[in-house]
Amino acid sequence: MPRIAEILTSVGIVPARRETAREVLEAGHKLLVFPGGDIENLRPFTQRQRVVLGGRRGFARLALQHGAPIIPVVSAGGHETLVVLSQGRRLAKAIGADRLARVHSLPLIFALPWGLLFGPMAALPYLPLPAKITVQIGHPIEPAAWESMDAPDELADELYLQVEQTMQYMLSELYQERLLPVVG
Repeated sequence: MPRIAEILTSVGIVPARRETAREVLEAGHKLLVFPGGDIENLRPFTQRQRVVLGGRRGFARLALQHGAPIIPVVSAGGHETLVVLSQGRRLAKAIGADRLARVHSLPLIFALPWGLLFGPMAALPYLPLPAKITVQIGHPIEPAAWESMDAPDELADELYLQVEQTMQYMLSELYQERLLPVVG
């Protein structure tokens, strides 16, 4: 029986590592990146209208190094299928989960049918609350427009900020169209 990693690779899913991302782009393929990772995916329900990339600028550096456009994509409603009550970032840091396993969140969530779940138990399968999810795809942000700047770190910082601000604007627009949580 094939290992899970082999199955994921066969459908185009690759590990979230810089080296792998470089290989994918150098091979001429497209790459879908979720820079916020667990920090964004497990943000509390009260912060569902915020884009949280967590200061992770690697995607911007990668785009600049390879001349790859960044196409911002946001969705509204996904954070309404699971209610994250607390992200648990301080606890993850206190026990070293961030250093050992790149885990920055040990959330406290409410999920059906289990009720309250904490930390690793939050990975249990759950019944998502019904929610209308709306996705918006933005215009490409071309890194070529940034090449006039000299310092690569400053360049990545500026590109990161533009992407984060663009995504926040897009997400805010989607939430302005929503009347109520869950039903949209």
